Amino acid sequence: MKRILKYTFGILSFAIILAVILLRPNDRESFSQTHYAQRTLERLEQLPAHPPPGVLLAGIGRTEITPTIGEPLAGYGARNPMSSNAIDTPLYARALSLSNGHQTVTILSADLLLIPPAMRQHILRELNLPPAAVYFSATHTHSGPGGYAPGFLYELAFGEYDSRTFQRLADKLIRTIRISRMDLQPAAMQSSQLGTTLPFVRNRIEFGAEPHATMNLTAVYRPGQSNPLALLIIASPHATCLGKTNRSLNGDYPGALQQKLESGHTHMALFMAGAVGSMTVVGAHSERACVQHTSDTIAAAVGAALTHIAHRRGTINTVALFSQIVPVDLPSPGIRLGEHLRLAPFLVSGFFDRYSYIHMLKLHDQLFLGMPGDYSGELAIKLERYIRTLPQNHADGQAGHAIITSFNGDYIGYLLPRRRFALDHYESRTMSFYGPWVGEYLHLIALRLYTRYMQTHIHQRNSSE
Repeated sequence: MKRILKYTFGILSFAIILAVILLRPNDRESFSQTHYAQRTLERLEQLPAHPPPGVLLAGIGRTEITPTIGEPLAGYGARNPMSSNAIDTPLYARALSLSNGHQTVTILSADLLLIPPAMRQHILRELNLPPAAVYFSATHTHSGPGGYAPGFLYELAFGEYDSRTFQRLADKLIRTIRISRMDLQPAAMQSSQLGTTLPFVRNRIEFGAEPHATMNLTAVYRPGQSNPLALLIIASPHATCLGKTNRSLNGDYPGALQQKLESGHTHMALFMAGAVGSMTVVGAHSERACVQHTSDTIAAAVGAALTHIAHRRGTINTVALFSQIVPVDLPSPGIRLGEHLRLAPFLVSGFFDRYSYIHMLKLHDQLFLGMPGDYSGELAIKLERYIRTLPQNHADGQAGHAIITSFNGDYIGYLLPRRRFALDHYESRTMSFYGPWVGEYLHLIALRLYTRYMQTHIHQRNSSE
């Protein structure tokens, strides 16, 4: 009996020691007084002023990226098998390059789940471009090509990595960027926020909670052309009309939307996933009906907006253009094991970085903020409401737009409001790697960037009126 008690005590002692070494309480410390936040916020004060406006030049590029049937699909780790068995729609990479004589930036999006860091770094290196020269995003289709993202965690959603797949896709994205940069010609632009009375997005983390239904449109025109050269559309529903049982290559609703707009409204329609965290499509009777309904709803809103701004077309051909990478220090990472515990940071530090960035792009009266993950639509709503309260905006009701896009070429998980962290939900429990405050932390940075760079625009606009 004494021997049994001795062994039991030994096992319990070992288990306690192991738990002390390997487990930590979930980090609930606010970022406000942390060293990582202070370093980042101090860095914001050192960012340069944006250059003066200049005459707008624009160019476009489009390349098909449809892979061979049988290669992995990206999007659902639970898809089994992950290999594709058909091609529903061709998939494309699209690029819009903009210049105003001071800076040239290429906005790149593709019918992909996302562009991982290794791909971004390879593209910039091959093009010999600085990081701020390419603004990365994706449509976030969950039925696009996989196999191109190296790393264990990426392979869970992208399928087995193949260096040949990586190189083939990278070459096509590089080609798309080059084509757009070789096509720079005089242009003018207009922008608009879109609205619709038809339901197309819902909050998936809380039934009945407010969805982020704001959509944004930028139309770029060439002199003498009746149709836009390019339309840039940002919306927040997850591109998940097609579920995990689908094994056909398909652009989901963004692919259908781009095809629809390119068949009648524009030479090129470029869709970027917006603040998709906690946001998904409104379901329909079938997956294909969901694709049709969502793309039709957004296309109708785009068509109405184009009619509205047609009277102003060509009036904005001198624009402020400023692209800047904003480095962001991150809190310690952790894998959650429940409501109260996580794995010790040293166990997972090899999988997660302590640094990321926001890609900021000022384009006339728009401030694009490229976020490193699934940025919450709830935080985007919060940002938009803050902007409307600013005294300069309240005076004339004409706020410059802050536009959130997700998947900027880095990925650090879901970026949610603090109040959502305790939920037993996929977004908060499985895919939130940096604690409860990382979403609010990035939200504060977004506020600071807007205040600094868009207040100048508001002042210039008011002075000219």
